[in-house]
Amino acid sequence: MTLTLEEANRIAAGAVEKARQLNIRISAAVVDAGGRLVAFQRMDNAIWASAYGSQGKAVASAAFGRASGELQPRADQPTPRGIAWRTGSPNRSATTRNRSATSCSKRRRSCSAT
Repeated sequence: MTLTLEEANRIAAGAVEKARQLNIRISAAVVDAGGRLVAFQRMDNAIWASAYGSQGKAVASAAFGRASGELQPRADQPTPRGIAWRTGSPNRSATTRNRSATSCSKRRRSCSAT
């Protein structure tokens, strides 16, 4: 199933609307099954880094076929923790913990804000 631009824009708009309800500012990235960006929206005054975080979360969601919120617990497993340590980031997990980053997965028809 191909993700159309209209569908991607509708998903991103839904994420932005949910963020308004939660009174938070986000960036919403929607990618296709191959992890290629189809739609992107950044709310006014959203932190600048959320643009990068949301795209990374969306790509990870597409790559693993899971909502990005389901990937958080796996980030603290021994392998990602070891990679983070070896790359000089011992105090960071392998995932973005930016509340302003949102990703949407058409496959799961869900969005997550962390």
